Amino acid sequence: MRKVILFISLVLFLTLPATAQKKEVEWKSFEELAKASTAEPRPVLVYISSPGCGWCRKMENETFKDKQLSGYVNDKYYAVQMSVVSREDIIFNGKLYKYNSRNGVHDLAMYLTYGRMTFPHTILLASPGAQPAPFSGYMPAKNMESPIKYFGERIEESYVIFNKNLQKAWK
Repeated sequence: MRKVILFISLVLFLTLPATAQKKEVEWKSFEELAKASTAEPRPVLVYISSPGCGWCRKMENETFKDKQLSGYVNDKYYAVQMSVVSREDIIFNGKLYKYNSRNGVHDLAMYLTYGRMTFPHTILLASPGAQPAPFSGYMPAKNMESPIKYFGERIEESYVIFNKNLQKAWK
């Protein structure tokens, strides 16, 4: 009997970590996004932060480490994180974006936020070529559930109707 209990404990110990949800979002580079979205199309989440932004750090340390949010995003999205002041040349949706020294910000951040330079910024896209849907400011996981599920489930009805009928589960 003792051997059976030991065996079951060992099996549970080895299998539970593999089946548990990740505790934080798995970020990709824009290069990885391009390759992955060609092979398997998914919605895209782009998170844009700014150096010295306290609300950005709070969102990174709390919101994106929330087990429900990160599990959902990892299953349904490609997630990319960038700094507004990144000097890296980025190809996104077949177009080259660069750091703009005149404005002191990256042109891709300007495009995705429609020029609204407030941070943090979370942008949801139905696909890499879709129109960006930017959400500015700090958002706890429970406030992100509705927009993330709307894009993640590829809902056809209006967002207003979807949001009204959503049975919210994230705490």
